[in-house]
Amino acid sequence: MAHPLNDKTPKLKKRRWPLVATLLACCLLLVWMVAPMLPPSLNAFFTDTTTISLDKRRSNDSRVIAMPLAMGGRSNARSTNDGGVGNGRKSVFIEVCGQGIQQIEDDSDNNGAFSEFAEKFIPDPVPTLTNAASQMIARADDNERAVGLYMMAFLAGVPQQKERTKENPDCESTKVCREKYDEIARNAAAPHLDALAKLAATTNDPNVYASAYYACRSKKQGMCSSVTATRWSTLDPENAAAWLEVAGEASSQKNEAASNAAIVKASQLKQYDTRAPALEMLLGEIDFSAIGLLDQSSVLSQLVATKLVFPPYITTLQYCRAVLADSPDRREVCGSIAKLITDHDQSLLGQTIALSLGEKAGWAADLVKAKKDEIQAYVYLPSIKMSPEDRFSCAGAQQQIPIFLDIFKFGELEAAKKRMRANGLTIRTMVEQFLAQSRDKK
Repeated sequence: MAHPLNDKTPKLKKRRWPLVATLLACCLLLVWMVAPMLPPSLNAFFTDTTTISLDKRRSNDSRVIAMPLAMGGRSNARSTNDGGVGNGRKSVFIEVCGQGIQQIEDDSDNNGAFSEFAEKFIPDPVPTLTNAASQMIARADDNERAVGLYMMAFLAGVPQQKERTKENPDCESTKVCREKYDEIARNAAAPHLDALAKLAATTNDPNVYASAYYACRSKKQGMCSSVTATRWSTLDPENAAAWLEVAGEASSQKNEAASNAAIVKASQLKQYDTRAPALEMLLGEIDFSAIGLLDQSSVLSQLVATKLVFPPYITTLQYCRAVLADSPDRREVCGSIAKLITDHDQSLLGQTIALSLGEKAGWAADLVKAKKDEIQAYVYLPSIKMSPEDRFSCAGAQQQIPIFLDIFKFGELEAAKKRMRANGLTIRTMVEQFLAQSRDKK
């Protein structure tokens, strides 16, 4: 029987949320979901009927993925007081899938112990993904080569990220340290980025070009400097997502007029496709039955994280911040973009942005409340019934793996809706639970 992951069959009280706080919550939940520490159970792969299409053709409905979802059972962790130390800390015993009960010191003031625990027991996905990406690069199809190169460019920076953390846990907030390792990562990724840029220079396929654009977007050096949002929009003129990238690029160059013109252009279009790299192609290059369970989980979570692309929504937010009662044209533009994002962006981040734009554009109060309730429900969903410790257990992973596959296959929001239906939940019940929990904490 073929391994499922290698199946190639195509297949209420009114509340106002500060936008920044909501987006921060979304990002924190996203990191919680995709951190490579989600070990699966063997049964998850052989009993769940969810499979992912590995059709190499790109769908125009490909969406950004980010939804941090988790439904599950009780925590598998247990703790005991460490009487010998006398400092109030506890020894926590956590079930690690395939490796039995393991001990970790519970230090509420320091997450280092938890990170070290994860690093010790969760296998590094880089070797497996590097092998898969190398196979893709060797193919004749430009889409496959672009996906392989995109993955290799991303993976090139992973060792540097680990080294910077070891050298200085606060490296991200220290300019000298951050710039040092950013430069090392850029140099490591340069061969793959240059190859992607060369591919972009000769392609007329917007999917191939978008993969190169996302890889090069924050690395405008070497051949990457020739990969631009303007060229993408030329290849993809009816795609509003490409024009929003043009707006972001123009804004970064301090060209407000060009940025505003691109936003207006985006508002006039009907298509919205971020064309996030089709990393699900890589699954067909990995023999999941030949690697360990924790390896499988680590690989999937890394793929989910790597597939994330973040459109320059901040540029549109800044444009729409100027919406006034006496500027109906700008209000109409913002309303149109809000609808585009609502209808086509499968990410929780995108839906939150759409809500903010819709409010600026004058959406009806009942529509605003319904969208707020929906976002609130999805934000709350990961916290139900699963503790952080459960992410290491076989039982916890048994619930996580189908979620990863649903995100790949259906997109973030559809995966959330499917999970809610499977658990007999509705937006209303989720919001009521959230409000009840908030009252209990007061």
